[in-house]
Amino acid sequence: HAEISRINDGVNVEVGASQLCGINSVGTLRITGDELALDFQLTAENQDIAPRYACLTQDRIQMTGRFDLTAQIKAHGRLEELLNSAHGHFEFTARKGRITKAKKLSRILEVLNVTEIVKGNLPDLKSKGFNYRTINVQGKFADGLMVFTKLNMVGKTLDLVGQGTLDLGKKELDVELLALVGLLKA
Repeated sequence: HAEISRINDGVNVEVGASQLCGINSVGTLRITGDELALDFQLTAENQDIAPRYACLTQDRIQMTGRFDLTAQIKAHGRLEELLNSAHGHFEFTARKGRITKAKKLSRILEVLNVTEIVKGNLPDLKSKGFNYRTINVQGKFADGLMVFTKLNMVGKTLDLVGQGTLDLGKKELDVELLALVGLLKA
């Protein structure tokens, strides 16, 4: 649901209710000549993560559980400049689920320690998936990056904490992680 109005030399779209992969998305889109300005808030509370995450990641990541999300994204410029001008903040929390398909997480787990996998202490995403208790990611959008200021995942056999960036244009992930594995966990 949106209200569209003409302004001086463009169009203003006030989005009162919309869904992005089932996530509430409200805000403003202003089109002036060949420039866009947007200011959107995304919210979800206690939602089923499976269909939404599959939609958002184009099925590259599959997981189950419940999640909450709050985000605000603002950007201004020509269409090709929007990613680089995006700024705002986000917080994502997921609870009591399983990650069954995640290429980058699989690679991280493979690198951690082959002997732990042999002992059965690390999860094998290809066969069983990774059970998690909570995942919390907080950060901001700035200069074409999604900056993860806090990344915390508590699992049954593995905990991860970290921070890093995702280059939205290049789709490159640069994250530093600290892992606590198996018997060391309390």
